[in-house]
Amino acid sequence: EFARILLSAGENVIRDIDIDMIGMVYDTMLQTYRRTYDDEETYSKCETFILDMSIKCIKSEVLKRKMDGISLICQMSDKLNHNDLHYVSREQIAHRIKNEDVLDSVMKGHPQLIQKTSGLFKLFCACNQLTNADLELLWNSLRNGDTDTKNSIMSIFNDINFSLGVDHIIFVIDKMCSVPTNVLTLEEIKYVHCLLQNGRISKDVTEEETKEMSNKCISLLFRVVVDESITNLEIVKTANKELKKTLKYSENQTVSDNIFQSCVENIKNNKAVIQSLKIIKRIVEYYLYKNVLIKQLLDQNIIEHLFGNLKLFKTQIKTKLDAAGVKPSEVGSDQFSKWMPSTRYTYQENIIKRIDFIDTLTFSEEVSDEDIMKIFDKVWDELVVNSLFQIESTYFREWFKDFLTKFGELLSDE
Repeated sequence: EFARILLSAGENVIRDIDIDMIGMVYDTMLQTYRRTYDDEETYSKCETFILDMSIKCIKSEVLKRKMDGISLICQMSDKLNHNDLHYVSREQIAHRIKNEDVLDSVMKGHPQLIQKTSGLFKLFCACNQLTNADLELLWNSLRNGDTDTKNSIMSIFNDINFSLGVDHIIFVIDKMCSVPTNVLTLEEIKYVHCLLQNGRISKDVTEEETKEMSNKCISLLFRVVVDESITNLEIVKTANKELKKTLKYSENQTVSDNIFQSCVENIKNNKAVIQSLKIIKRIVEYYLYKNVLIKQLLDQNIIEHLFGNLKLFKTQIKTKLDAAGVKPSEVGSDQFSKWMPSTRYTYQENIIKRIDFIDTLTFSEEVSDEDIMKIFDKVWDELVVNSLFQIESTYFREWFKDFLTKFGELLSDE
């Protein structure tokens, strides 16, 4: 009788009924019904009561009751794992949750409440009831939530990661690819590689699906790495790290070739030059026929483009100095960043990364001794004759030591 009263009670009563009281009612029902009914009917009535009360609590306007309701369902799920429920199945629980349409309101609630729904999504996965619509609900909450909500949602995604099917993984990857790269969080970037790894080891994945996932993840991570509007350098660093791993084990050489050419175009257009140089070096390192890629770079006059955007980089700084009436000799090395067009990389990195990359090409089999000396002349002109800051002479001396060593080794091999 008390169970019927609880199930028909209004909000004013439910707000004062906690999870312990519901548990006591369940235990009393179990003992009482066993005197009258057989096991099947006893478990049917008692377990149905718990499920009904769970839904009723979740629908409550009181946060604590909502959390109690989810806790009750999670307890039922745990009991199913240990075969301690005899009537209600995972499928029935999942059907009730979805049929009662309670998940949407829960996902718009308090971050603590959202985090508890991890158990519900695990339940959906366990009985193959997880749909892309459920993931859409998670994704929308992730995109629209505050920091605490985002953290809660990412915790759920990580909890269910190894239970996702290939179609789920592709769905989430597509969602991540659909948003501007500068709004993705650090945790989301880390999750990209986790999704791909999980997809690759899925027992039902096809070769085409593996390529599709790999291509999309590489493309996304690349866009993050070269997006100069991203101010959180930890995100860029993490994306770069994940891209390195993903490229190394890429199932599709075509996508690496596309990224390679995109980097070349970036350098030609003076966009994300240092990031692009790092990625090209990585692709060349992983590529079986390195000289083929080096020849492609030389055929596209990449060395000329690097010298060209290095000149532009220094010209932009000089223009700002002139506008402010400041002489380069008056600027200390600790003040370089104030005058640079971008502070993602230091003045030294902007110069040395370009020169080092030029070195990589200079001493390849595709470059003649005569062309090597022409490259030396250009480095001399840029760092010594046309230096902007005195520190460039130091950069040149360090580079020249390596240059002489490499050139000497090249001559001794001939």
